[in-house]
Amino acid sequence: MNIFLKLVTNRNSLKPLVKDFYIDELQKFFYNLEVIIKQRKERQDKLKERYKQKIEAIKSLLSEQYLTVDDLTADPPNHIFKLVKVKKKLAPKYQTTSMASRGDF
Repeated sequence: MNIFLKLVTNRNSLKPLVKDFYIDELQKFFYNLEVIIKQRKERQDKLKERYKQKIEAIKSLLSEQYLTVDDLTADPPNHIFKLVKVKKKLAPKYQTTSMASRGDF
């Protein structure tokens, strides 16, 4: 395949290969190549469109579940199910009172 590709993509290599072809044969060959190129482009465009539709469908499913892409790529046990501890401010165990407030002066 690589040898064929090298031959047909290089004009100087292609000339000796087609030197015995009649013009109508070359035109038919050219027409067939154009048809193949058109079909490939159409197929590629359809695949791109399907790809975009699938991405949009997945995005809508994620938004319905209130998820983001980061939620999917993160480590689920540590990211999603991580318990959040609310710290309460505790009263001081030992209160220091100043001497001035106790009235020792």
